[in-house]
Amino acid sequence: MVTKFVQPRFVGPRFEDETLPVEVARDLLAYEKLVKELAGHLYLSEHQERERVPSEIASEFQLHLQKVDPGSARPLLAIVTAAGLAIDQGVNPYLTRARDLITECIMAEDGHLPAEFPKSLLSHFNKIGRSLRSGEQMEFTKPEGQTAVLTPERCKKLVLAASKVYEREIELKGSVGEVD
Repeated sequence: MVTKFVQPRFVGPRFEDETLPVEVARDLLAYEKLVKELAGHLYLSEHQERERVPSEIASEFQLHLQKVDPGSARPLLAIVTAAGLAIDQGVNPYLTRARDLITECIMAEDGHLPAEFPKSLLSHFNKIGRSLRSGEQMEFTKPEGQTAVLTPERCKKLVLAASKVYEREIELKGSVGEVD
């Protein structure tokens, strides 16, 4: 069974032709990893008698790129359900809560992050949005219709809210005059 999970929207000059550069795939992979880790954190905080996260969160959860819709580039990420992953009519509630909490974290004003979101996981924003260039953004829409906008600057603020180290890829060009 395939279940729609999230459909971010990439906005910027590179996405105007409704295509998605392959380098963006690593952002989506980093998003999947954050969802897993946050869902595991939420589960363990509610089940303190447990030492491990159930396999449907820890290992069986995978996002699949189902299609890219028009409207800039809008990849539809879906869950291909393995046995035991579906609960009732949808996705494991911890995965859904993690998805929504990530969106809330992106939307939060500086210094007012959601209490449920552990600061230790903010470092994931070093990788989510890493391929975004100046003037580009990644948007996540909540079921209620609000939109969270992730830009390179917002990633930096989220990472720095937890630590003093922010990583960003840069490209340097130069030449070596002599090697001894």
